[in-house]
Amino acid sequence: MQSAGPPEDGQVAAGRRVSTAGTQTDSMSGQTPRLSKVNLFTLFSLWMELFPPIEQQKKSQVKKTGLVVVKNIKIVGLHCSSVDLHAGQIALIKHGSRLKNCDLYFSRKPCSACLKMIVNAGVNRISYWPADPEISLQNEASNPTTTGDAKLDAKAVERLKSNSRARVCLLLQPLVCSMMQFVEETSHKCDFIQKIAKTLSGCNTDFYAECRQERIKEYESLFLISNEEMHKQILMTMGLENLCENPYFSNLRQNMKDLILLLATVAASVPTFGHFGFYCNGSQRPNEIHHQSLPQEIARHCMIQARLLAYRTGELLCE
Repeated sequence: MQSAGPPEDGQVAAGRRVSTAGTQTDSMSGQTPRLSKVNLFTLFSLWMELFPPIEQQKKSQVKKTGLVVVKNIKIVGLHCSSVDLHAGQIALIKHGSRLKNCDLYFSRKPCSACLKMIVNAGVNRISYWPADPEISLQNEASNPTTTGDAKLDAKAVERLKSNSRARVCLLLQPLVCSMMQFVEETSHKCDFIQKIAKTLSGCNTDFYAECRQERIKEYESLFLISNEEMHKQILMTMGLENLCENPYFSNLRQNMKDLILLLATVAASVPTFGHFGFYCNGSQRPNEIHHQSLPQEIARHCMIQARLLAYRTGELLCE
């Protein structure tokens, strides 16, 4: 992360939370709290990492990665890596020379090869989620050889950062006051959740609360390094030593946890519920879902993505 120069409004600079009038203006509009643009793009990158199908890559050194391409504060591309291509490679194939002056938001720090190609494409800024990078650094115990390769890649990335025109940085903003409460209330009132609740009227459990807890557990395992000491080691390997001291480190992890909680809360509002086709009307039979032009998993992914966007635009989709 670049530490030289003044931080942008609301970004994590050397681990410090920066909350200014500019941040509040960017995040709040009208009578309801709103996501900042930076947090929206960051959440989209995490969500794109979960784009179906979700491949099982736990034993792989290369982690699935989501990417958001932004130009003039507008999203021009949403991508995720595949078995054969990294997210950065896909962006280069899809956009080519149009990547010039774009801002890229990755769900993981890209590998050195991708970073070099992206920098050469003339991008303006590269932001990434500060957890395990695309070339995983979490496999030291089980596979020290590959971790050694990952450390070499991380060092190569640092050299590229120091020699590039593009800014490679972390952009995480604390949520504005009452944002999380607002998301929880509106997600619980989502029309789809209410319909499911009616079908489970005789059940004593809170279906939405259970879904939310499941998503929180799942997303924390994906996007947060549970062991704080290991997280610090990974940050240091990636050249982010200035984030490893408190209060910088604790602020960073709190910002990460807040965004993960928000993502899990919104995702739980459109759960997978057996054969309950959330985009089918009541006259359709469950087995007709398979004849839809858009697979249900992808339709669900798009709906949650739209709900995330609504917390930026203020156009809530279910109330």
